[in-house]
Amino acid sequence: MPAKMQIALMLLSLSVFGCGGPQYALSGSARVPGAHGAIQVEKADEGKLLVTVILDELSPPSHLGDEYTSYVLWFQPEDADPVQKGALKYDPKQRRGKATATADQRSFDLSVTAEATPDATEPGVIVVAKQQIRED
Repeated sequence: MPAKMQIALMLLSLSVFGCGGPQYALSGSARVPGAHGAIQVEKADEGKLLVTVILDELSPPSHLGDEYTSYVLWFQPEDADPVQKGALKYDPKQRRGKATATADQRSFDLSVTAEATPDATEPGVIVVAKQQIRED
């Protein structure tokens, strides 16, 4: 990615997230290579984490297959099953998906998958983006 584009993305994420807690980069998988974004992690009540995910340059889910209608956020703590944290709010004009969720754990794998319904009970096979979150 050209240096000017990296600087623009960094400034955009600062304007979206402000100067809160730690931020993680988020890149699209091979299925959506142009997608990129960030994850903002902030301390919440009772030792929980507030996690905000923004993915830009994200094609509509139906571009991955006619059956896909939603992008869904998952947290998977070590040695545990993935937990569905809700569907990303998708804006087709901006090609942006956004979701905010709380996490009970301070370390987990975050993933976004394409799903046929926003209330999927387990992650599908099309992983759009993933990142390890470690807030020790």
